[in-house]
Amino acid sequence: MTNGPQELDALADVLVAQTAAPLPHRAVTAHRWADVVFASWRMDADTVASLVPPRTEPDRIDGSAWVSLTAYEFRRTTVPPLPPPGPLGRLTEITVEVPTVDDAGRHGTTYLTVDTQHVPAVLAARIGIGVPYTAARAGSRRDGDVLAHRTRRRHGGASASVRVRAAGGVTPDALSVALTHRPGVHARHLGVTSWWRRSHAPWQLRAARAEELRGDLPDVVGFPRLLDRVPDRLLVGDGVDVEYAWGGLVR
Repeated sequence: MTNGPQELDALADVLVAQTAAPLPHRAVTAHRWADVVFASWRMDADTVASLVPPRTEPDRIDGSAWVSLTAYEFRRTTVPPLPPPGPLGRLTEITVEVPTVDDAGRHGTTYLTVDTQHVPAVLAARIGIGVPYTAARAGSRRDGDVLAHRTRRRHGGASASVRVRAAGGVTPDALSVALTHRPGVHARHLGVTSWWRRSHAPWQLRAARAEELRGDLPDVVGFPRLLDRVPDRLLVGDGVDVEYAWGGLVR
């Protein structure tokens, strides 16, 4: 658990360094993330613990567990060594996720849902790595400093609509850095918990103001009426190139 400012500063430095480190193996996927919105809320750890994979637990950052709604546009998606798939490589993703840490001390994130309009991505992620992608009518747009993302599931109708206005450049505090720099993904697949390494340059973060934040998408994964609450952190991130590689099983 990180409580004091020195511990939080140290954690943030570690996470930035781990996230920026080169992958240990050739990337299995590579993407450009653009127009990223991070909305994060403090949560009681007991509320979150049952939702994360075995051999992991909620990462207590600044004394709390957290849940985040993250929305962004994928661009230039590739599956090395194959060439980019053209227009099919561009899609919107809206996630509900929990920062997690595993029994080996590796910090990452656990996706409780990833909504996207890209059906091949849904099938590949569910079958191949166990990340709970869901088919949705999703989209993104940007108008100057206003970033907007939306999703509505094709089955069940759960939705989320996010529109924020980015502020000027800011120097993010350690809490903001620790919430957004997550060097891997924990996923439960075929009865075991796997670890996928994620690598990207440090985020250039800015504060943001919500113009719209509504919907029931978090409700269906265990967080009722979450979007009725004001986020404890609301940030936007400029685009980065993100790569993923296999990291191993959590034992």
